[in-house]
This record gives sequence, structure tokens and C-alpha cells, in this order.
Amino acid sequence: VMAKRDEVGPPTDVWALGVVLHEALAGAAPFRAGSFVELAARIVSGRREPLPADAPRPLAAVCDRAMAVA
Repeated sequence: VMAKRDEVGPPTDVWALGVVLHEALAGAAPFRAGSFVELAARIVSGRREPLPADAPRPLAAVCDRAMAVA
């Protein structure tokens, strides 16, 4: 099933940049799961792996905002 043109765009790009930033700060993907269904549920709910405590707070805030569910 192809996404409609209005279903993807800048918000998707911002979210993807948040994912890449998380990976850069944590050294691992923000969403890990044992199955595709579990992975999709974690992404939709926003349940991701925490960033390390020593991650720079301004970058962590950008990451949190970029991957916010709402």
C-alpha cells in the first residue's frame, strides 16, 4: 500500500532526524523489539530506549521533541 502524498512530508523528516540523532547519542536504535508488530507498537506509542545519562541535555531535548508522538 502506497502512502498518500499528504501523509508524508516535513514531520516525517523531523522524526527521522530524531531517530538518527538518538542513534548517534546512544549508539543504538531508539526502537528495539522482537517482532515487527511489537516494533510498530513501540513506534506508535513513542516507547523508545532511553538516551544515556551523559547525553548533552540540549541534544537530548531536540531528540525528544523530534520523536514526540503528538
